[in-house]
Amino acid sequence: MIPVTARRAGTFAVSKLATRLIAFFVLLYVARKIGPGHFGAYTYLISVVSLLLPFSSLGMLGEVYRKRVKKGFDAIREVALLYVIAVLGFSVIAGAVVLARGYSVVLAVLTGTLLAVMSLYDFMTAAHFVKNRVRQVSIANITERLIFILFVVVLPPRTSSLVIAAITASLVLDVWLFKKIQFRPEPRLNFSYFSWAFLFASVFNAAAARLPPIIFDSRFGVVSLGMFGAAITLQAAATLLITESFKFIVLAAGSLSEEGWKRLKKYSVLLAGALLVGVLAAWPVEVFIGDLLFGTEYSGVGLLFAYAMLSVPAFVLEYYPRAKLTYESPNRYAATYFLGALAAAVLAASAPDIYTGALLWSGALWIKSITFWLMAGTRIPATST
Repeated sequence: MIPVTARRAGTFAVSKLATRLIAFFVLLYVARKIGPGHFGAYTYLISVVSLLLPFSSLGMLGEVYRKRVKKGFDAIREVALLYVIAVLGFSVIAGAVVLARGYSVVLAVLTGTLLAVMSLYDFMTAAHFVKNRVRQVSIANITERLIFILFVVVLPPRTSSLVIAAITASLVLDVWLFKKIQFRPEPRLNFSYFSWAFLFASVFNAAAARLPPIIFDSRFGVVSLGMFGAAITLQAAATLLITESFKFIVLAAGSLSEEGWKRLKKYSVLLAGALLVGVLAAWPVEVFIGDLLFGTEYSGVGLLFAYAMLSVPAFVLEYYPRAKLTYESPNRYAATYFLGALAAAVLAASAPDIYTGALLWSGALWIKSITFWLMAGTRIPATST
């Protein structure tokens, strides 16, 4: 059983890394093709979708994973109808938010549609995970990016084209994943899967990541937001292994001994310290690479990228306390994300310009990391539960 689990985890990790790398090069191409104005608008629309996406699931997918041992695939069937109704409702809200911001009706409709197809994509991948069909999810991850690339290249260079490409890619894979695992939803609303803890944790996590771009759009304009979006895209690509590795650290933590927890705590601190020294030492290189990759239209994005890279050691520093709270206290886990989201919003609103905003964005992630440590306390878990 262990070799099978390891093989599935490895397959999924490789597919996710390949998908993220493809996504980076696509967005790099797109950003240079359409310019900071259109890319800023796209960043705003994606931020709205990402911010509302956790609400559309009502925390139910977390409960599906938690109950899958007892319920099996019945959990998917039982939650399907309520999930679809919630998705439709929040898709309308997403379109209304975009319309209220002053964007066109077309972009508002496209944004609502994108939220719907992305939510259904999350649901279908969860259905395959429940049945341990990791290979299908891996294929879908890579294929979705390839379809997105195709439409980005073919369609004219504007904001609506990017959203249409994203909708088409997700929709095609929604249909394919459903055909691979056809099922009939139960014809009743099942509220037993609604989870405040999972909902709040995912909402606050999304808010910490997506509220600052929305605030920057309203304060500094869409061009500045495009530059910030370009910097964050580059930062995400540069930290692929770090961000993806945490998922497997959490899985491994489920069987750690007391000594294992001590090692995780020690190496979280040491690795974070080493990364902080490396990020500071590589500052001129980061500025140079950022300016080189995005070109003259994005003048100054290199400095934004260097500021964004300051957040990377903070993410590694929270490896230990975040894993500990995942098993020990979901409520403190959610509370930490709330404080992180609050810090991100307050600091973004207080920034006088986009450069200070990027620096404070990294500062908010450090605040969240320190809060994780305070919430986790000093006691080392004897064994994982």
